[in-house]
Amino acid sequence: MSKPRIVKPDFRGLFRRSPPNPYFKIAEGVRAIFWVGVVNYGNEKALLFFTSNPYSGYITGRFILPKEALLGILKYKKELAEALGIGSQEDSGNTC
Repeated sequence: MSKPRIVKPDFRGLFRRSPPNPYFKIAEGVRAIFWVGVVNYGNEKALLFFTSNPYSGYITGRFILPKEALLGILKYKKELAEALGIGSQEDSGNTC
């Protein structure tokens, strides 16, 4: 029998003083859950992309980006979506 999956990441080790607030689950894989959140980074706020083990909640990877990176992602979201093969329905001409 397999172990039950943990939904929340465990911040006791890595971010116990200043955990991301807010944070959101953005994807779930077989070996990791993918999250994004906002953290204090010096005197600024920054985006934290991180992964956690789905069974223990242990944070397995992290990447911090300046808040301006979100503006860049939003600016090029159409091109990024097309390159990934996940263009939006409004771009495809589909109507309800």
